[in-house]
Amino acid sequence: MFDFSQAICTPVYVQVPVFFLSDDDVYAVDFALRFNPNQFSYNSFINHKPYLNNSMSFNAADSTLRYSTFSMIPIDNNSPLISVRFNANGNMIGLNSFNAIQTWLNGDDCSFKAVNVAAAAPIIPGGITSINAGDSVSLAITVPSGYSRLWSTGSTDPSIWVYNAGVYSVAVTNPAGCTSSSYIMINANNPLPVELISFYGENTIEGIDLEWKTASELNSDYFVLEHSVDAVYWESIAEVEGAGTTNNLHTYSFLHDKPFTGRNYYRLIQYDFDGSGKASGVISITRKLNAGISELIVYPNPAGNDSELLNILLPAEYTSGTILVSDMNGKLILSCVFVSEGGNQNQQLIQLNLNHKLSAGNYIIRWVDSKSFAVTRLTIN
Repeated sequence: MFDFSQAICTPVYVQVPVFFLSDDDVYAVDFALRFNPNQFSYNSFINHKPYLNNSMSFNAADSTLRYSTFSMIPIDNNSPLISVRFNANGNMIGLNSFNAIQTWLNGDDCSFKAVNVAAAAPIIPGGITSINAGDSVSLAITVPSGYSRLWSTGSTDPSIWVYNAGVYSVAVTNPAGCTSSSYIMINANNPLPVELISFYGENTIEGIDLEWKTASELNSDYFVLEHSVDAVYWESIAEVEGAGTTNNLHTYSFLHDKPFTGRNYYRLIQYDFDGSGKASGVISITRKLNAGISELIVYPNPAGNDSELLNILLPAEYTSGTILVSDMNGKLILSCVFVSEGGNQNQQLIQLNLNHKLSAGNYIIRWVDSKSFAVTRLTIN
């Protein structure tokens, strides 16, 4: 760099210091400077570093000043190496004629070169751009004829596709060898793994028709549909493939053709490709065998903990099965096998001997047979 801001001006000569900037160790410096002989004429040079081996020559035929130096040790960085003296005359250009009073030769920052450099062109789409996982975005740049480009991905094409978040750049070089760079930040969107917008079921002749919808999915591998008759014990009844990663609406359905008569509970568990799972909320659908009752009728309810007999009314079609009493954690407390003697066309009464086995709290009473199910809650005070 020729630093005119530190020049020494005398009636005889103008002495301009020269130094360089570099991130690496430098052992040799060479440059050639061509100037207008009507405004500058070479006088001599001053060596500021005793360890330098210098050579300076001026060719009047082409008004070119050439300098070469080398050293056995790294050359001092960012301090004057030499000063070039130019003869002073009435035609010298004053400092107020310069837009910048530092002139770089072959430097890293081309904005200080004595070369007209086009401003860095914007990357299209420009600004801060977001990308969803699994998606891609196109980046493009338009450059004048004769310019070259080099993307940070290594591509020299006018446009590239990127698939990940990060900072991307493109270096544009003009025919004079000066390079300017443009940058763009690609951010990653973080949608919820699965955006479930509905989950419901409907009784049909064939069974209970279940349907759920998602507004978006991220790394969604599959859904497991689970069924329960008491919301305590769950059983997997279906596995449905997910949509992977998408921002589009997806609808899923499954027909549960063997639901229990009475209350049926359903829930979804969505699994990602990494094996992690997340459960949805629980829905319940009541399945009726006929116009009769679908839930157990139990009395007294609430019952005192000193009660010995619990009355349970069953539909007439419940001919044989098992009564199960469990706590709210699913632990079985009592069980009783029932076989109908027939004769009652509407309801059947079972009396269960509690025998002071139930302490105060809430319990689940279930009726289970080979084709039906009914459940209710019992409270003991």
